[in-house]
Amino acid sequence: MTSPRRLIALVLLLVATCVTLEGRASETFPKPPELEPDVAFWVAIFTRYDSDEGVLHDSRNLAVIYERIDIPEGSSARDRHRRVDARRQHYRKILEQLAATSDRTRLSEEQQRVLALWPRDVSRKVLARAASDIRFQQGLADRFRAGLARAGRYREFVRAEFA
Repeated sequence: MTSPRRLIALVLLLVATCVTLEGRASETFPKPPELEPDVAFWVAIFTRYDSDEGVLHDSRNLAVIYERIDIPEGSSARDRHRRVDARRQHYRKILEQLAATSDRTRLSEEQQRVLALWPRDVSRKVLARAASDIRFQQGLADRFRAGLARAGRYREFVRAEFA
């Protein structure tokens, strides 16, 4: 068997193993509480959001998701970038405003909503940094499901190779 085929077989085996162990993951692997928000974020990207949508989020604190964004079917990469950048600018402005004020009693509804995404004691310094840490992540759920379906066709091949 050629090297690329062995690599494919290994990847398929790992995917099959992960799917099989999903229910027993808490018994098998330690789950540090600090990582749970990040794990939850990536599980959502791979299971909840399809490739025709995505989320704007903080790149350092994955528990902070500002908005879900639809990507219309047939959109070009340029259209998608424009749409995402416009919303990114919206949140950048809000975060900069929040970072510039010490009075959190006179906030607009949208400012209150964005601030509520953060821990109660978030500092102005963290909010200022967050203004430049806004990232877009496209969903992968539909592609992941399709990959799992394709992987199933190779299960017996993989088992035979590793036997």
